Amino acid sequence: MSETIYVNDQPVNVQVAKSEAEQQRGLQGVEHLEKNQGMLFVFHPARQVCMWMKDVPIDLDVGFFNDKGQLIAVRHMKAQTENTHCSPRPIAWALEMKAGWFQKKRLTEGARLRLN
Repeated sequence: MSETIYVNDQPVNVQVAKSEAEQQRGLQGVEHLEKNQGMLFVFHPARQVCMWMKDVPIDLDVGFFNDKGQLIAVRHMKAQTENTHCSPRPIAWALEMKAGWFQKKRLTEGARLRLN
């Protein structure tokens, strides 16, 4: 099941990963994302989080959002790697999108996440 969220004025169709099992699976095995499609990871309470790309066949970017919904960092992640990409501070949400999405949409630190 998917839902629409917004980053500033950009609509994004996301799969939501709330449970630990959903978060561990993430986008493993997903070979294609549409241009405004991604996965939103929910972390409550907010905490420092590290992501990795084992068994994910496409390059992704992850945006880390604090508990106020502000983008605090974007990390570029290469497919099929086991490098960790960690939030610089505690976060409440992580948004994984196709590589280059944040840059193409000119979304930088301070951009706002809005949930429906």
